[in-house]
Amino acid sequence: MRLFDRAAGFCYRLVYTVVFLFFLTPVVVIAATSLSSSSPASFPPESVSLRWYVGFLGDGGWISAVGNSLLVAATTSVLAVALGASAAYGLRSVDEGKRKLVLALAVFPLATPLVIIAVSLLVVMGRARAVGSYAAVVVGHTVITAPLALLITYGALSRVDWSVRDSALDLGAKPVRAFREATFPQMRSAVVASAFVAAVLSMHEFLISLFLTDFTTRTVPVLTWMALRNRLDPTASVVSTLLVVGVFLGLGIAAAAVGLSKLARDL
Repeated sequence: MRLFDRAAGFCYRLVYTVVFLFFLTPVVVIAATSLSSSSPASFPPESVSLRWYVGFLGDGGWISAVGNSLLVAATTSVLAVALGASAAYGLRSVDEGKRKLVLALAVFPLATPLVIIAVSLLVVMGRARAVGSYAAVVVGHTVITAPLALLITYGALSRVDWSVRDSALDLGAKPVRAFREATFPQMRSAVVASAFVAAVLSMHEFLISLFLTDFTTRTVPVLTWMALRNRLDPTASVVSTLLVVGVFLGLGIAAAAVGLSKLARDL
């Protein structure tokens, strides 16, 4: 049995390492091509250069797209967390049968192909004459991120010690204060995790952005797709590398805010 346990442990570590390398390889390739001195980019690069990073910083189109993506991601994150957390909190007062039905309907967008959501939003926003506006893009991104925020916070609420809130109410605290001081601290990590996931998904979302943006609200994934239609533009590799770095920075900030173990548990 000891030999079997060792063999099983070795196989587990081997498979885990292979999967990790499988996901890491595209990141390494993209980072390497962003340092290529030639155009189109090549891998491995013939020589290392920062010319494409310098060019990116001086390109108004890319900088504008980054600003658009950050604005949309921040707004989407706030809306997704507000909708998801409030819905999860409200579901506590719903009986079991209705709760399951509401949850199924709430997460339905996650099972719907993105192209269907994008076309539907295009029709709705077209009637409202909102296509090409930031509001249209934010609504589209919120549709696909709010259900995830709901699932994350709903799971966290199952671990909340509600007797702490009840004690606060018994001691005379108002419901808002009881939530702020007794309940919210227990679900803070879930809220931060929801905001992080919503922001990351919004920054990387392509299809809905492609349908709902115009040249003034174009986001980074849309501009990256346009840059790669005809040739492998190294600037697209630069942007992709910076997005990956941004995700790790955001993860670090979120982990510092609530603790890595708590963040990992809720994610």
